[in-house]
Amino acid sequence: MYDTDSSLVPLALALDNLGTPIAGITDDIYGNTRSETTPDMGAMEFTVTGSHLAGGSYTIGSGADADYDSISTALNDLSIYGISGPITFNIQVGTYDDPAALGQVYGASATNTITIQSADANADSVIWENTANSSASNYVLKLNGTDHITLKNITFKNVGASYSQKVVLSGVTDSVTIDSSKFVGTVTNNSNSNNYSSVNGYNCEAAGLKIKNSTFNDGGGYAIILSGTSSHQTGLEISSNTFTNTYGGIYIVNFDSVTVRSNTIVGADMYSEGIYLNSCHGANVVEDNTIYAPDMTSGIYIQSCQASAGNEATIANNLISVEDNGIHLNTNNYYQNIYFNSVKVRDSYALFTYYGNSNNTLINNILYTDAVSTPAAYFYNASVFTSSNYNDFSTSYTYSIYYSGYKTLAQWQSYGQDSSSVSMDPAYDTDSSLVPTSYILDNLGTPIAG
Repeated sequence: MYDTDSSLVPLALALDNLGTPIAGITDDIYGNTRSETTPDMGAMEFTVTGSHLAGGSYTIGSGADADYDSISTALNDLSIYGISGPITFNIQVGTYDDPAALGQVYGASATNTITIQSADANADSVIWENTANSSASNYVLKLNGTDHITLKNITFKNVGASYSQKVVLSGVTDSVTIDSSKFVGTVTNNSNSNNYSSVNGYNCEAAGLKIKNSTFNDGGGYAIILSGTSSHQTGLEISSNTFTNTYGGIYIVNFDSVTVRSNTIVGADMYSEGIYLNSCHGANVVEDNTIYAPDMTSGIYIQSCQASAGNEATIANNLISVEDNGIHLNTNNYYQNIYFNSVKVRDSYALFTYYGNSNNTLINNILYTDAVSTPAAYFYNASVFTSSNYNDFSTSYTYSIYYSGYKTLAQWQSYGQDSSSVSMDPAYDTDSSLVPTSYILDNLGTPIAG
């Protein structure tokens, strides 16, 4: 951490006196004599006074008992001094227009963790915002290589018309957790995800990232956009969150074995995909999610996600009610097990598959379309699913399936798939809850181990 971009005086305590003597160079750029035993790295000799922050709790706010009067001041001390034990920053009630950036913290570890949270455990009590955002400072909090940090019970607010990111991840991070927090933006139909997303990690390597129990309200782009690198980090979990009118929901690229579970994605101002996975390999789990967005393009969109036998991905127990495609297997997806999903779409296919897919399984799904001249499912070829059975392909159209032309269910069954499947109206109770009320559909599934 430098003092300014022009003077470049290091401020980090952990960097002081870490150089080694070099014969013939006895002074620095300003003519100051260098230490004969422990010179400083860089162009100048410098001294940092102070000590590592001791483990314990610190208070941020305007009260008499506060240790820091602003969030950014507290984070600056983290950057300068590092820590010698687990640290908790408790933020007092208030609104903090105080965008800040935090890099790697010396001493942080799985034991010496950093927690930033509201003092009263209520996200509504602490509003952390950026009212002067720009392309150069499009964040409320930027974590650049920060490890072992938890953000909890905080409202992150950025309602800029052109830039409104809230938490930005960059570089290589490990074990970042966002828990029980709120993200507030502004409703916009602009699809520029990089400018408007609430949690943004572009070309980040975020191992062990967890986003849970939080709410995302309003904003353009995707609420969460995580675009990893060729390193394909693992441990990503996005669970028990609620997304309302955020244009798109969750967008993940180049993370492996991801878990997206028990999220609710709803709103009349949702237009892009609810859950989008691209090049996410291994045993991904996408389950127990509710997606209800009447104008959304796709509920769950899977692209180039490749698992393996014995290490399959699971897409299960999801409720999907959207405009176009409910579940979209685009290209080159392997070993995706699609079980027990209830789908309703307004204008297109409840299930759409494209080329390059193989060794996938489709069992115990209700796939319903309202479109009067569209089949319930589109199969690019007969090898998309190694096993497809016990499904309901429901449409008012004559043909339930598209495969090399329009096919009735009986015609599709002649290719060796879906012998125990049906084509009947589930008579969903509402578009949002998708509870079948059809008596004849009751108990027509088959048990699945695990």
